[in-house]
Amino acid sequence: MPLCALLGVFAATVAQAQTIWEITPYRIAVFVALEQAPPLTPRLEQQVLRTLRQRSDRVIGAVWQLNAEAAPRKLRGPMVDDLAGISYGQLVEHWPEVDSVDKVVLLALATTLDGYRAAAREFDVRTRTWGAPIEYRFGQAPLAAGEAFRALLASFRPLAKIQSSKGNVATVQFRAGGLTPRDPNLRLVSLGDVLQPIIRRNDRQGNPLAKRGIEPIAWTYLTLAKFVGSANSSGNANSSGNEAICKVHSGRRGVLSLRYRGRTERLAIVVRPGSGATEVRLRARKSPATPLAGYDVHAAQPRSLVSLLRRHNMLSPEQIRELRQYAQQYPQRVIGDLAVAAKLITADQLTEATASFEEQEGAALADHLVQLEMASQDDMQRFLRDLAQGPEEELLRLAIHRGWLKVEQFAKLRALQSATELLGRSDDDGNFRLLPREHPLQILYIKHGDALVAKLPIVPGLQAAVVAPIVNNDQWLAAEALVVSLREALEDKMAEQKIVEHRCRLKIEKKQFSQSRDDLARLGDLLREFSDLDDQVVAGRKQLTQQGQSISQAKQRLDQNYEAMKQLLSKYQDEARIELDKLSRLQEAGEDGSGDTS
Repeated sequence: MPLCALLGVFAATVAQAQTIWEITPYRIAVFVALEQAPPLTPRLEQQVLRTLRQRSDRVIGAVWQLNAEAAPRKLRGPMVDDLAGISYGQLVEHWPEVDSVDKVVLLALATTLDGYRAAAREFDVRTRTWGAPIEYRFGQAPLAAGEAFRALLASFRPLAKIQSSKGNVATVQFRAGGLTPRDPNLRLVSLGDVLQPIIRRNDRQGNPLAKRGIEPIAWTYLTLAKFVGSANSSGNANSSGNEAICKVHSGRRGVLSLRYRGRTERLAIVVRPGSGATEVRLRARKSPATPLAGYDVHAAQPRSLVSLLRRHNMLSPEQIRELRQYAQQYPQRVIGDLAVAAKLITADQLTEATASFEEQEGAALADHLVQLEMASQDDMQRFLRDLAQGPEEELLRLAIHRGWLKVEQFAKLRALQSATELLGRSDDDGNFRLLPREHPLQILYIKHGDALVAKLPIVPGLQAAVVAPIVNNDQWLAAEALVVSLREALEDKMAEQKIVEHRCRLKIEKKQFSQSRDDLARLGDLLREFSDLDDQVVAGRKQLTQQGQSISQAKQRLDQNYEAMKQLLSKYQDEARIELDKLSRLQEAGEDGSGDTS
């Protein structure tokens, strides 16, 4: 792979010519429904509609082309009563023009016991997916228009195309990313946001296929790690962002690297989960009706390293801001600084290379360093590949290079980032209730006994319930229990054998031959019991082999335990047999020489 290609994964530059995708605004249809209650009058409805249009133009500007109107009559009741229950079929039935826009937002205003609520739910037409309802409570009816716009903005889910994927990193390009909202402080996408990848398969007319036309990639999410292109010093995109590098979290390997045919789109949409919980239903993969009870659920939160930096006060906000500005304005210098930090080149070599590199346009500093023979191409490729797989680590590496952060602190942050905690255990029905936590995304590690049987990235609140088909490893646990019981039996018999040996030797030395004869008989029995254990180990290992390869790692571990126990048994049998022979000869010699003196 050319160095410039690797460099593009690490710190791609904005394309010279913007694509239509980047500069095309979102066409958004907003439907508003008010509960039929005295404070929520038709006049207030018109005020809400007018405010949505005005604020959209004043705050969002060219990124949105928004049209707000009263909801179709037959949709108003369902919107107010159960916004989460409205389906795509209902939407199309009451508003057939759905495909003429990019997004539909249903916005309902209703009374509560202590005031009012504004709830919004977004439907993305291209991915055919619903967002979770976003709800705000407020105390006075005059606040309805402002709270409605707030809910509308919070429910909006930017859409992106997945440009490339390699290893655990993917590059995405956001829709309307080349457009800038009028409010410079507005953040439609931020670092750490979670995206759900979706595959869309189109026919010749560009419509999704009737069968498997649109499919979210199961148990796979992206977290936004780094902006490429138009991002300000705070690390947030100016609008939807232009391009971004994301970390891939998946329960399946290489799922985004698969090759798809011509009319297939790889899309990703930002996740805006609700505040509710998700019921995770653990079911046997080969028998979906079988619940898996008693499985331990551990979880890790993929917090960004920069957020952990802030939390533990390892760098000041000013230092983080300075590093971000530097990385954004001088991406080539960052490559050079990190190459020096990695001891790939020296500081003097970087100074020399930078001076001559500045005279060339369109080149990459990594290629220039190789051309000057300051670094080999293989070393540079390994260096850039390492950087590409950890885009969120760039600022921390720069901080270490400047002496602001210690290597030990970096290692501590990595440990904190991957730390897991036990959340609980699946109940008798194989279910586990998962609550939202600090980070929207959680990585679940499902264990049964000591065996890890599944890794499941999930966003609590995105769905009310989700079925997780995982491997039922009850047979393997039974095999593991057999190994443990055999080992415990072996250890007990080994301890008894040593005790009897010692006692027998003492009795022979005291010429208590009648008593020592009983101990010799017990040692012979123990030797036969060792042989029986040996047969049980062989039988257990044969049974394990017959169970197949469904959990290769568990089988490998148990197989190693069987092998170790077999070797220990064989060694101990030989030692016990030798010791029994010695004691038998001592017994015979004692009896022949002096008789029974007991």
